[in-house]
Amino acid sequence: MPLHPVAARYRPLAWLLAIFLAVSTLTRLVLLVAAGSGVPARPGYWLDVLGIGFAYDLLAFVYFAWPLVLLLWLLPRRLFAARAGRWSVALLGWLLVAAVLFIAVAEWTFWEEFQTRFNFIAVDYLVYTTEVIGNIRESYPVPAILSVLFVVTSVAMTVIAPPPVMARAAPLTTSVAPCRLIETREASTCGAVLIGTTARPLSFAT
Repeated sequence: MPLHPVAARYRPLAWLLAIFLAVSTLTRLVLLVAAGSGVPARPGYWLDVLGIGFAYDLLAFVYFAWPLVLLLWLLPRRLFAARAGRWSVALLGWLLVAAVLFIAVAEWTFWEEFQTRFNFIAVDYLVYTTEVIGNIRESYPVPAILSVLFVVTSVAMTVIAPPPVMARAAPLTTSVAPCRLIETREASTCGAVLIGTTARPLSFAT
């Protein structure tokens, strides 16, 4: 069953949300396991952590997804249905998925060094970018990590992502009934009035 044009246009946003939540939840689970005895083994505690984290992830996604929201909103209908529009959505989707995976890898490396998630130290990393990048290149196989991220992101775009990212919006079709004049004693009817995408006859009492 074909989707409503608005739903078809914003399907890439739902797909990105699914990827974002899946990666964020998996990252949280991996770090919980890595914490070992530092985290209570009670199921209730884990459910609280995952539930609160899920709510924070939804809030973070509101900010993270703005580039895609703006692109889907601003693209004219004709351009969105064209190949150039679909490829622009796919390219931005690729970049955003790559960013999600890169952040997940960065969280793990940060955890290995400081035994915590991103905090004020990560802000210092952004301030002293040159020194930090030099240390990272010395400590980690950056080219190999980036290559793996490139491959995983491309797989997500070609295998996991359904047609949503490359979906063509359904064309708007209209049908208008031919104008006809029927003379009777009580009324005369002429033509049709377009309502949405369907046509209905309009009657005028004489």
